[in-house]
Amino acid sequence: MFGYVLPSKEKLSEEQWKHYRATYCGLCHTLKQRYGFWAQFLLNYDFTFLALLLRTQQQRPCTCCKRCLSSPYKGRTVCESDPGLDAAADISVLLVYWKLKDQLQDERGIHRILPYLELGLFHHSFSKAKQKNPDLNDAIGSQITALSALERENCPSIDRTADCFGHIMTSMVPSDWDEASRRSVEQLLYHLGRWIYLIDAWDDLDEDLRHGHYNPVAARFQLSRTEDPCAWEQAKEQMLRTVEHSEHLAVSAYHLGNFGYNDPLIENVLCAGLGMVRTLVFSGEWKKRYRQKKQELNQL
Repeated sequence: MFGYVLPSKEKLSEEQWKHYRATYCGLCHTLKQRYGFWAQFLLNYDFTFLALLLRTQQQRPCTCCKRCLSSPYKGRTVCESDPGLDAAADISVLLVYWKLKDQLQDERGIHRILPYLELGLFHHSFSKAKQKNPDLNDAIGSQITALSALERENCPSIDRTADCFGHIMTSMVPSDWDEASRRSVEQLLYHLGRWIYLIDAWDDLDEDLRHGHYNPVAARFQLSRTEDPCAWEQAKEQMLRTVEHSEHLAVSAYHLGNFGYNDPLIENVLCAGLGMVRTLVFSGEWKKRYRQKKQELNQL
């Protein structure tokens, strides 16, 4: 699932980077505690940012030292379970399960095997997450269904498809928050959701065209693999402006909130990390650098 929402390590202090890694590792352990061993494979940057965003306490979170498969001999500093990590773990399972159901519906022939096996693997985890969060499950399911319908229609509107994913993100804010806090984070997540959807669409454009899959960018600009390079360049310029606009709106919403100890990390992700990823995606360097980022997090 995606993985585009990450910090710019170069602009973090050593302490801030350690805190981010502790949250990342904390989410991994929380997934295992709540949903079992296989759920740890759902871990990614986007859900780590969500854990930071949904963490309700204003002070520094409690940490401990734990071993894991990637560090079996020397323990790592890990954030202990808290409401933000619990919520991010639940959302991880629900969102991945609905995406797998959508993928199974769209694929044909032998390509249905993998999502079918993965659905079976996560069925028990999904049942537990659904039982804990019935309203959230319904909200995610309805938006994924609406998005799937637009994709099957080969919808040429980028706004309509991105809007569905934006609303999926807003549904992740707990309903028991006070109105001011909930509204600012909902706005932040809405524009961040649109940003993720648009970035992913451009990142997958060539692959989707090669396999004949729906892509909102291709549908909007009527692109094909044999298209005149000028048409691709014009589409790229317009997409860049749209993506940057979503970034600016997400940052504006961030400035209306109060995120306590996590504030420097959240600011770094929104004000530096998103721009860094945008540049890498539109230059075609993202997939190579993504593997390097994963290695940085797994370093002892």
